[in-house]
Amino acid sequence: MSTRKALHAGWIIPVRPKSQILEKHTLVIEDQKIESILPTKDWKRRKRSHNIEESDLSSCVLIPGFINAHTHSPMSLLRGIAEDLPLDEWLNAYTFPLEAQFRNADLARSVYPDLVSTLLANGTTTAVYFSTIHMEASQVLAEVCRDAGQRAFVGKVVMDDPDQCPDYYRDSSTRQAIDETQGFIEFVRNLSGNDTDLVQPIVTPRFIPSCSHTALLELGRVADQMDCRVQTHCSEGDWEHQFVHERYGQSDTAALAELGLLQRGSVLAHCNFVSPTDMEIMKGALTGIAHCPISNAYFANSVFPLRRALDIGV
Repeated sequence: MSTRKALHAGWIIPVRPKSQILEKHTLVIEDQKIESILPTKDWKRRKRSHNIEESDLSSCVLIPGFINAHTHSPMSLLRGIAEDLPLDEWLNAYTFPLEAQFRNADLARSVYPDLVSTLLANGTTTAVYFSTIHMEASQVLAEVCRDAGQRAFVGKVVMDDPDQCPDYYRDSSTRQAIDETQGFIEFVRNLSGNDTDLVQPIVTPRFIPSCSHTALLELGRVADQMDCRVQTHCSEGDWEHQFVHERYGQSDTAALAELGLLQRGSVLAHCNFVSPTDMEIMKGALTGIAHCPISNAYFANSVFPLRRALDIGV
């Protein structure tokens, strides 16, 4: 039996048509999907069925839910801590030691429900998550998002390069990293109660410096063969940007493209040091950017060239 709701709002600000405010409109929901938006007076005139739940929101503004396109789930425990450090120092002194603790999935069960409920309470109905390298903790995050009804893209992080990742926090082998990525994709897609794909997997190499060349190539193949989105960091700080130039002789963006990790719907985080040429590559690949202005100011001492990106059409 279908469930219908009618929300009679004072104002609705939709995604489309763009830049419009609809006054005294009704939003009609059927089976958890928006069926229509129409003037409330027209709704009352056309109403045929009494089998509908109505809500008077005439003093309220209805807006689309917010989207957090780059969320490090463990870092909810690091808010406001050591934000004066450069990125590479912050990662090694604070981030990696914290994330390593999520080898204990009970920590994930303690932390992640509060994270997701806090995001939802503040209007963030969709989030794109970096979990950690741990399979069980990543599975917990997917289950928490499903249970809370949050639309989510959840990624089990890959960090397999022994030269760049600490001994206490890295995948035990490249093969394990790839196998667990595939296993996690299958887990989320077969998750009980996720028939509408509200929660989806996303391939997640942390960034080029943390991954071996083989892992990056294999993750591009997995994303293509399993039709899965990709998220990673790109040219976040000058250290990372220079590292990729020295390793591949080209920009972070160009390297990711050659590795098969720039695809339709990919999400690149930060991108402070990308060039107009890089942005054209992203545009051609239909890849998006999550530019994270506060993080950029703290850890990269930089500002993403947003106007240039908008003008190019990224």
